[in-house]
Amino acid sequence: MNSINSITVMYEPTSTGFSAFVQGHPVYTTGATRDELAENIKEAWSLYRELDDSSIIPDMSFVRFVHE
Repeated sequence: MNSINSITVMYEPTSTGFSAFVQGHPVYTTGATRDELAENIKEAWSLYRELDDSSIIPDMSFVRFVHE
């Protein structure tokens, strides 16, 4: 995998808090609060990147996902 400096996290409110995914990567998670969601997405990203021994957490932009 290539070095990634930033990622976009798409999130949406749910009946139990929030769910999120990293745009363009198979990384998904949930959290009861936005703070918990942010911590969980960092952990999910770290687990995903373990595949190439990269432990660097990139800058994250959170974008609310809106269903139309």
